[in-house]
Amino acid sequence: MKPKLTDLTGIIAKDFELAFARGALHRRPDNTGRPREGQIRKFLREMLPGKYGVSRGYIVYTRWDNDRIIADVTSEFDVIIFRKDNSPNLCLDEESGTRLIPYDDVYGVVEAKSVLTEQTLADALSKLEEIPAVSHLSTMARAKWRQGDRRPHGPFTMVVAYRGSKLYGTKVTARVPLQERLDHNRYGGGEIKPDALVTLDKEFLIRRVNDTAVRRALMVHHRSTLDMVESHPDYHALVAEDAAGEDIRGLVPEYYSVPVSHHNGPIAFVALLLGLLEEQILVGYDLGELMCLMQPSVEAE
Repeated sequence: MKPKLTDLTGIIAKDFELAFARGALHRRPDNTGRPREGQIRKFLREMLPGKYGVSRGYIVYTRWDNDRIIADVTSEFDVIIFRKDNSPNLCLDEESGTRLIPYDDVYGVVEAKSVLTEQTLADALSKLEEIPAVSHLSTMARAKWRQGDRRPHGPFTMVVAYRGSKLYGTKVTARVPLQERLDHNRYGGGEIKPDALVTLDKEFLIRRVNDTAVRRALMVHHRSTLDMVESHPDYHALVAEDAAGEDIRGLVPEYYSVPVSHHNGPIAFVALLLGLLEEQILVGYDLGELMCLMQPSVEAE
C-alpha cells in the first residue's frame, strides 16, 4: 500500500502542535519557548540537505580594533544555519547543543517566537539588528586583513512564529496588518527589515526586492513549480506593479504576503528557506588564523 503524501504533512503539523502544547506546560515564561525552538531546529535538521548544520548559538566574527584584528562574539540566536562540513565543533553546552559558529560559515539566522505580537516581533527584530552590523565589521576586517574573497552579502535573517496574533501594532498603529507593520515606506524607523517573516498558521511575508524568494512564495501559494510560476498572472502582476512604482517607491509595499495554514505552514517554510539558502555564497577562510585570534591576550592572562 502506497503512503499518502498528505499523511506526512499531517504528521509534521501535529509535531509542531505538540511542541506548542509542551511549551505551555512550563510555568516560567523564559522556559515556554524552549520546546518550540527545539522543534524548529529538529525539523530543519531532518528536512534540510546534509550539508547544512542547524544549531542554537553564537557567531564568531572578526573586526578591526584600532591597529589590529580581533575576534568577537555576537549575542545568542535561536537558530543558526551553517556550513556543516567546514565549521569546527566549538560546542559550549552538550545538552542544548549551543555552539560557536564562524561568521563565514553562517548561511542565515532565524529567531523563533511562540505567538507573534508587537512585543515579540520587536524583540526578534532587535536581536536580528546585530547581523548587518556584524556583516559590515567582518567585511571591513577582511578588507584590511586579507585581499581576495569577500561575501557578496551577509547571512539572511528571518523571524518564524508558531502562531500569529489577531492584532498587530502599538496603540498608535493598532489593527495594522503585519505587512504594513513591516513596510519601511509606511513606518520607517531604524528596525532591520528581515528577509522573511513566517507565521506558520497565517502567512509568509517576503521582501519584494528578493525576486527568487517571491517566486518561491508564489510556488508555495499555488502548489506549483518555479517555471510554472514565472508564467502565472500573479507573478506578471507583481512585476508590472514593481515597474510602475519604480519612481514612487512609497506606492509599492516592501513585503509580499502569502497565506498559509497550520497544515502546510511547516512544509512551505522549508520550501522558502531552501531558496534563501541557495542564494548564499560563502567564501573560504583560514580556521587556524581565526583560532589564533580567539586566544586570550597576554594582558587578559
